[in-house]
Amino acid sequence: MQHVRRCVAPLVLALAAALAASACGDGAVNRDSGVISIGIAEPKFLIPSSTTETEGHEVLSALFAPLVEYDAQFRPYEVAAASITTTDNRVWTIALQPGWTFHNGEPVTADSYLNAWNAGAYGPNAHDGNYFYDKIEGYADLNPIDASQPPAAKKLSGVTKRDDLTFEVTLGAPYVNFKSMLGYTAFLPLPLAAFEDVDNNVLAASYNESPIGQGPFKMKGVWRHDQVIETERFEDFQGPKVPSITGVQFRIYQQLTTMYQDMLAGQLDVVRRVPAEYIASAAADLGDRFIQSPASSCRSRPSTRSTATPPSAALSPWRLTARRSCRRSSRDPRRRFAPSSRRLCPVTGRTPAGRPASSGRRRPARCSIRRAARPPSTT
Repeated sequence: MQHVRRCVAPLVLALAAALAASACGDGAVNRDSGVISIGIAEPKFLIPSSTTETEGHEVLSALFAPLVEYDAQFRPYEVAAASITTTDNRVWTIALQPGWTFHNGEPVTADSYLNAWNAGAYGPNAHDGNYFYDKIEGYADLNPIDASQPPAAKKLSGVTKRDDLTFEVTLGAPYVNFKSMLGYTAFLPLPLAAFEDVDNNVLAASYNESPIGQGPFKMKGVWRHDQVIETERFEDFQGPKVPSITGVQFRIYQQLTTMYQDMLAGQLDVVRRVPAEYIASAAADLGDRFIQSPASSCRSRPSTRSTATPPSAALSPWRLTARRSCRRSSRDPRRRFAPSSRRLCPVTGRTPAGRPASSGRRRPARCSIRRAARPPSTT
């Protein structure tokens, strides 16, 4: 069976790292087509400033490159930005990498960020990520306390353009972690094609169905709701590339168990961002398809563990681990677990080799149910 991977990288370079690990690891990628399949639930939105949930975030991770990404110690480093500087933690100067373009050929400029942030911060648009701009000076003018009143302004006074590749952000008060915030989806850019009326912060309704980004993959067709979102490689991407991957297919599931069945059948390469509280129930549904390992402690709730990779590979895929409470008294031979074995003998109380499952002092045994991946390859 193929190994399960859970990638938790926040944005595009981390996705690229996950794809690279799959490409040179245990054969998860379809090597004939170079397309990797990822299981997700139905996204709520694919507009960056309105995407605050996991599923939409996963798709935007392929379509966009953020200003910053994070190394293994969660420290931000520049990606789409050439530099982000400040002298007082209140006024920040952001210089962009030159030569970047959107998937439709539009150049990425300072206006691409100003237009996107103004639309996201504009109260009447009611974008889910609106609150991420509240530290920027002028946010209150776009969001009156009385929602029945029109905003006092349509643009953030704290975001100003210096030149085509440089803009300045002034915060309402000093904030030392502002650079780290810039890796979130709310701070991604938008092309002019995303707008119906850029002066009034009005987005085109069609943009949510087929977003245009500046990341390593572009939309292949439109979002097929409750079915699939398909992307293909963007050849003109200016950031770090994964040559062996030609596309990413986000397969949308309504049932977690169905997702895991497809994964075990080899139809999925990666299961991303599965809510932890659902993992144990899926493991129980799939029963003996999961490897049983008594080496780890048993807990009542599932959890995940990370394996670090060098900063150059961004954040690594995490191991997907499902656990459920499994304490059983060794006094009941039908419920014995084999502490020295990696398999369960629930009826005989013996290991596959025929040895007794326990001896000496009687006490509850511990085990965990897991489907664990090998450490990701960095080659």
